[in-house]
Amino acid sequence: MKYLFLIICILFSLISLSQEEDIENGLNLIKRNSLYLEMGGVAGFYSVNYDRILEQKKSGLTSFSVGATYWGKIDYSDGRTNFGIPVSYNYLIGKNNHHLELGIGITFLYYKFLFQNLYSKEEEKGIASSFLLKCGYRYQKPTGGMFYKVTFTPLLDAVRYYKKVINISITNTSFIEKGFGNNGFFPWAGISVGYTFKK
Repeated sequence: MKYLFLIICILFSLISLSQEEDIENGLNLIKRNSLYLEMGGVAGFYSVNYDRILEQKKSGLTSFSVGATYWGKIDYSDGRTNFGIPVSYNYLIGKNNHHLELGIGITFLYYKFLFQNLYSKEEEKGIASSFLLKCGYRYQKPTGGMFYKVTFTPLLDAVRYYKKVINISITNTSFIEKGFGNNGFFPWAGISVGYTFKK
C-alpha cells in the first residue's frame, strides 16, 4: 500500500508541473492532464497512469502516458512480486468528447517469483520489457472532467533476463539457472476510469 501511495504522489507532482508549463506557454485551449486507473491493459494486471496531451492538430491530438504498477507476494508458498512502468505515445482521432485512440509503447517490469513446498524451494528474479500497441475508444472532454476508455492492448515480449535458484531439501543440493528468454505474444485488453483536471 505504501508503494501505491508513493506512485500517486509522484503522478500528482507531474500534473502540477505540467499545469505550470501550460500557463507559461499560454496553452490553455484544451485541458491536458489526466490521472486514471486501468484494469488489465498496458501493465497486465492494473496500473495507475498519468496522461498528458502534447499537441493539438486539425486531424487530432497527441499524448504521452506513463504509469506504474505494483503487487506483492500472495502467500509464503507461492508468491510473486512485480513492479512495472508502462510508457506510451498516443494519437487521438476525433472531435469534442469522443476519440479513437491509437498508441505504441513499452512496459518495463521487475519481478520476483517464489514457489515452495516440503521438498524444494524455487526462486526466480528478473527484469523484462514488452512492446505494446493500443487501439480503442477514449472519452475525454476538452473542458475536463470524467475520463474513461476501453482499449485492445496486445503485448509482445521483447526481452527477459532471469536468474533462477532451485534448492532441493531432501538431497540438500541447489541449482542455478540464468539467461535470456521471452514469453511470446499476448492478446490483451484494458478498461480505464479517471479524471481530466480542469485547472
